[in-house]
Amino acid sequence: METLVSRRGNSLGLRIPKALAAEAGLSPGDAVRIDRTPEGLMIMKVRQRPKMSLAELLARVTADNRHEAVGWGGPSGRELL
Repeated sequence: METLVSRRGNSLGLRIPKALAAEAGLSPGDAVRIDRTPEGLMIMKVRQRPKMSLAELLARVTADNRHEAVGWGGPSGRELL
């Protein structure tokens, strides 16, 4: 598929046809990664980690994946003020 390179301020931009964007799962605002390859450029969608609340993260803590308490020693300065 061919498309034109256009100027975007001091940078260059590519227009991605709607059908190709839909096939690749791209939406406006998505992050992409551009790598150089021997054949040219490769553009890949960046997989975003889902944002989780503290409650959701804590719900994933189990007896099997919980670590032991760490002994940091006693106070060494004015921590108790």
